[in-house]
Amino acid sequence: MIDEYALAREVRRTLGLKREPDLHFLARGEYSINYVCLEAPEPYVVRCVTGSQIGLQLDAQVRYEDRVLHLL
Repeated sequence: MIDEYALAREVRRTLGLKREPDLHFLARGEYSINYVCLEAPEPYVVRCVTGSQIGLQLDAQVRYEDRVLHLL
């Protein structure tokens, strides 16, 4: 599933990738699945949120995690 999403032309363009990303499974938590992408100028983590332990809708959970990471 993540491979199909990451291969989408719009996703590659948004991430600035010139070719198909090289994704590798990194870890799975209770509410997320994480991959490392090696095709960007530097490696980064692709995080797929699958739920919320604080009861947020998925889109709200993603925004919440993004804000928290920016605060770190």
